[in-house]
Amino acid sequence: MLSIWLALAIHASTDPAPGVRGHPAEPQITLTLRARSLKSALEELSAKSGTLHEVAANMESEPLIVHVKDVPLDLLREKIAHATHADWEKTDKGYLLKRSKERMALLKAEYTAQRLRWFQEAQQKLRRELESERAYSVTEATAGWARLQGIINDVGADYDTKLWERGLALQTQTPPGRLARRIAANLDPVALVQVDVGRRVVFASNPTKTQRPLPLKLEPLMAEYEKECRAWLEAAPQGERAPVPNLEASLNRIWSSGPGKALQLRKVIAVLESGRGGSDTLSVNIVDTEGSYLSRVRVLLSPSPWLPMNSTKSDEDSLTVGAVTREALRRIRWANASPTDPPLPPPSEALKNIQKRPDQHDPCLFVDEVLLEYAQRLDANLVASPSDAAAMIAVARFGGDTVTPSVLRTFLSQRAANTSLEESQGWLVIRTASGYFGILSRINRQQTARLAAEIAQGEMTLVDSLARLAATPGMEGSEFTACVEFLAIVDVGILRGIWLPASFESLRLHGSLSPKQKQVLLAGESIPFRLLDPNVRSAVEDVVFQSDISIETPGSLYDPEGSPEPWNTIATEVTEVCPNGLPSDGSLRLDVTTKEIVEVQARSRLTQNVSRFMMEPQGLASMRLEVLHPDTFGDYYGRYDVLAFVIGSDQEWTYTMQLTDRSVMKTSLVSRHREPRGYPRYEDLPAALRDKVEAIVRRRLQAAGIVPPS
Repeated sequence: MLSIWLALAIHASTDPAPGVRGHPAEPQITLTLRARSLKSALEELSAKSGTLHEVAANMESEPLIVHVKDVPLDLLREKIAHATHADWEKTDKGYLLKRSKERMALLKAEYTAQRLRWFQEAQQKLRRELESERAYSVTEATAGWARLQGIINDVGADYDTKLWERGLALQTQTPPGRLARRIAANLDPVALVQVDVGRRVVFASNPTKTQRPLPLKLEPLMAEYEKECRAWLEAAPQGERAPVPNLEASLNRIWSSGPGKALQLRKVIAVLESGRGGSDTLSVNIVDTEGSYLSRVRVLLSPSPWLPMNSTKSDEDSLTVGAVTREALRRIRWANASPTDPPLPPPSEALKNIQKRPDQHDPCLFVDEVLLEYAQRLDANLVASPSDAAAMIAVARFGGDTVTPSVLRTFLSQRAANTSLEESQGWLVIRTASGYFGILSRINRQQTARLAAEIAQGEMTLVDSLARLAATPGMEGSEFTACVEFLAIVDVGILRGIWLPASFESLRLHGSLSPKQKQVLLAGESIPFRLLDPNVRSAVEDVVFQSDISIETPGSLYDPEGSPEPWNTIATEVTEVCPNGLPSDGSLRLDVTTKEIVEVQARSRLTQNVSRFMMEPQGLASMRLEVLHPDTFGDYYGRYDVLAFVIGSDQEWTYTMQLTDRSVMKTSLVSRHREPRGYPRYEDLPAALRDKVEAIVRRRLQAAGIVPPS
């Protein structure tokens, strides 16, 4: 027994615990780091601690903000690992920070559970609404028609976002809207949550191979729908049968069907779009026996990503908002300015350096001062790796407003910021939360810095530069959007210089094509899908199946000769046309055109909002005709005061994907060139442009039987 105790005593004296019997203790670290890359931060930590700390190559550019005082090094390492969803690996030289599969799996499970709660809460709300509504009758339908007519009259006076929202809200009270809510309320939330973020899935009665069956009984829902349709048709005001602008096709079809005629339905399609911005929507579409789409009603299945930003305590002292953040906000606001506003000064060197030096972790420099001061007020140690979304939103939210601790806490808690705030035992840890704008969607700093240099030096057109960025391997749509918005803070012309109706997917297609393939397309030839390389084919598939671009198919989908309508335009239901995926016999072609464009900037006399109207000479002629003869040609533009005319040109790149003999999908990218100066009056425009416009005006006056002015 004595020998055992002696051996233990010898062992304890030769290998004691850290800090015991002369063995050096784990060093205490005091360190403050403004936002910078993990690589840069760990280099400084290594110098401070005397122990080498490295980071895996795929995490080098991720952000880190640190403010600690007299904390053990091992505890600081654990907080950094937690904030970055990583683990430390012991090496011969020191420590290596690597992405943790376990932490990432936990993050995904956390987000999946949260989305499931969102779906369940949204469905419970829909069910409560449906239960509280009275049975649909002619009386209810008549009241609905009256509210609808009021909205139509208001919209006719002037466009207003609130009026549009009223129209959308009323749409859910129509028979198609009530059916959409019933379907959304009865879908299995577990099936919904399995749809990956940023993707869409199609549920259908009588599904194709690429669609999923609707997991509910439709018969009672459809019986109720047809009953409500008859009540709606019976209540339709006389003389109100013509299609109405700015309303869904469902209302137009019900209007044109006439009272007493029930709609014959063939199929119901529900398309779940799991939005990259965190909003899940269900688009419910009804198809009649001829294959025409009668309605398309969208139902939101997730809460708003925004929370009120008001301070909860009036006695709170404001936190410091950095000068760079305030400057960034001013530049963003200037993007919507008119030529009559004062010119924007050049960006400061501090703002330019944020973009040019990815090692300093660019966008998080918009929030680090606020976070550091917040931690100091709490007398807490801070380790933060906030999301890029939080940093970009902070520019708009913090740039000119008072930021108090309660506002900051609310900001970090809202879903759009996608950031998790953890306060415990003298620590403040801020990490990227779960979700699409999370850890997998960081700004690509190296590619962004390269793009900034290309734009500054004018080496490539803006369309080609952005397309090259979009086609970067591994680039995702939200990351691309963040890159462009971030670059636009310094060069606001980026957002003015390109029109992105098809956004990321179309630019990725444009950037994936090789120079040789573009030469073939520019020569007017088509390229069959089967001859496209895998990268381009993948880009085409995303344009067809994942973007919001419409598809055009003549007549009906089921009976081309049975529908009087010349075209059906559908977007989310592309699987009806391509039931087995991208057709091998389809093809891709490209058309490039250049148009003379006039941008008319005008202020509404009713709302005082400034709008921009993009017009070709024909559009400008229509505006002139309204000024000269409002009784004949309308007075829409008469409700606006023109601030300036800006002339330029649009170069439009239109990609056409021939899916079948009769169905095509088109997506366009428009590169805009605008002259720097604006013309305050129509009479100040160049004579050549005015001559074109006046020639069109004279022809249209003569066609209307009006003698043109000399």
